[in-house]
Amino acid sequence: GMLVASAASGALALDMLQKNDPPDLVVTDMHMPAMDGVELARLIRAEPWGAKLPLVLLSSGFLPGQQVGSHLFDVRLLKPARQN
Repeated sequence: GMLVASAASGALALDMLQKNDPPDLVVTDMHMPAMDGVELARLIRAEPWGAKLPLVLLSSGFLPGQQVGSHLFDVRLLKPARQN
């Protein structure tokens, strides 16, 4: 019963978010062309509607103690993300 929208890049995602009502949740990937997930999260958090928007970061790996952008995300998950 969830409505899902996707974007091919961080810039397109930000554009969609700015033109529509904020979603209930944003899931982004760390590695995207031209803009990584941390930069997208920074831009979302700078928007008035983005301060409290739940953000999830998917990544293929985190280094031990890696904290880059961690304060921007509610959850950081390793890929592949599975239902369980």
